[in-house]
Formats: sequence, structure tokens, C-alpha cells
Amino acid sequence: MVNLCFYHPSKNIGGVQVLFSTISNSSLARKKYQTMIIDYPDGYMAINKIDDVKLIAYSNHVLPVVPDNAILVIQADLMLNIHQKLVIPKNTKILVWYLHPLNLKFCLPFYRNFQIGNWQLLKILSRTIFYFDYRKAKLLLEMSHKRKSLLFMDGSTFDIANSLIGFSCDQPNFCPVVLNE
Repeated sequence: MVNLCFYHPSKNIGGVQVLFSTISNSSLARKKYQTMIIDYPDGYMAINKIDDVKLIAYSNHVLPVVPDNAILVIQADLMLNIHQKLVIPKNTKILVWYLHPLNLKFCLPFYRNFQIGNWQLLKILSRTIFYFDYRKAKLLLEMSHKRKSLLFMDGSTFDIANSLIGFSCDQPNFCPVVLNE
């Protein structure tokens, strides 16, 4: 059985935590995969997992190890430093899921609300102050797409990647969520 591993360690409740928890707990996923989550032992996904879902404990002091031959599902904004947070075997497929339009926006914390509505300012900042983050995000989107491991939740996430980061492709892969058990 293939290991399907969801990575989003957090002690908060948010959309990604709820989504990854719901999918990993779903009987549809568990029929085809050994589902796993990487989370803090007291994180949202860990607390809400069912017995069949394996927990790989996340810690700020020890890097968790992803099992061999796994499909590792991560949210797009974490991809910038994923290899610094996990031990990932070479035979692991990393699936980057761009879930929310704001995931890859580069913002100064004190100007966040102003920047979000100002596309021209965001473009200027992403190519100046945030140039290295912008370049890294663009390269990783391109590399993930080339490896057929990039998913977009919807058109708005693709449009943001296209307009802000300059990522483009002829046929983006969309993966909206529909669970009906």
C-alpha cells in the first residue's frame, strides 16, 4: 500500500489543517493509501485523526522522517523551505498543492493589508525587496509543474501565480475538493 502523507504541522485551526485532516481521515483515501499526517503531537490534525491514520510527530528539535515511497502533500507556501523541516527520501513524490491565493504573496508584515489590494506594489516588491523569495517561488513552481506534482485549488490560485510570480503553463492541474462519504 502506498503511503499518503500530509504535512502541515500547526496547533491552530485553519483551512489547510481541516482539509488535510478530513482527507486523511476519509475512508476513500484509506482504501487506497496508508494515510499519515505530520503534525505536532498536540496539533490540530493529530488531535482530530482517527486510529487508522498514522501520526509522524513533528518537533522543532528533531526532523521528522517521511516514509520511503510516499506521496508527500504540502501546501504551496511551505515549499520554500520544506527540505529544512523534514528528512525526505529520494523516492518520495512531493505534491505541491496551491490552496489559497494568498499563499505565495510576499508582504511586509506592517503593510500586509495595504499590499494585498495593491497588485502593482506587490509586483514591485516581489521583484526588488523580495527578489530572492520571488525567484525561489517561481523556480519551485516551474520545477513542480515539470515533475507533474503541482496542483492548483482553483482559477484564482493559478491567476495569482501567473500575475504575481510570472508562472505560466498551458494546462495547469486543478484539484478542487469534493468529499462525499
